[in-house]
Amino acid sequence: MYCQRNDPTHRPVRLVIVDRHVLFAEGLRRLLNDCEEVEAVSVATHETEAVRQVEATDPDVVLLDPWLGGNGPFAVLRRLRDVTPETAFVFLEDEAHEVHIRLALKQQANGFLTKSCCFSEVREAIQKAVRGRSAYCAEVGRYLLNTSRGLRFNRAAISSPLATLSPRELEIAILLAQGLSVREVAGRLEAAFSTVDNTKARIMKKVGVHRVVDLATMVVREGLLA
Repeated sequence: MYCQRNDPTHRPVRLVIVDRHVLFAEGLRRLLNDCEEVEAVSVATHETEAVRQVEATDPDVVLLDPWLGGNGPFAVLRRLRDVTPETAFVFLEDEAHEVHIRLALKQQANGFLTKSCCFSEVREAIQKAVRGRSAYCAEVGRYLLNTSRGLRFNRAAISSPLATLSPRELEIAILLAQGLSVREVAGRLEAAFSTVDNTKARIMKKVGVHRVVDLATMVVREGLLA
């Protein structure tokens, strides 16, 4: 698990809200600005703006819509972590998808909330995240197990073959589902053609399909295309 800032309790938590939906993001900022423990310093609605805001403000916590960026969900997290590795990242998504939750754990996100959670859960998650604790809402918690090694995805909850893919495999699966060729995916990811081609074969075997169109159907069904 990433991030625990040194003694953040002496000042309001610096916060950036990153979400595609301007009305939602601005409304959440107004609510949080009324909380003395939080300073919601900025809102960003696309990836480039998010990078700029995070660089400028060095926030303690980022509430992050995982759908920003062109390479599928969660790709933006890697870019923002390069900018500010000590920041805590809590995903805030429309609903709980098991594939997304498992991927968030693999990416070592600090938390995962859905937009159906109550405002008090958002406030609590921010305080947990800034102290290096896990911050998952009740709806997401049913997919998790608390083990001696920390939170783990409950394998008994897996119903989608896509949940077995690694973050890189899922990223490539999404790009293929978007209609990109193997060569185009390799160019987008700055990877060797052979690497992407081998990964494609591994993906198809893992999820039990033989055609890209069937993979695309699965990706769409799991809500992995914005």
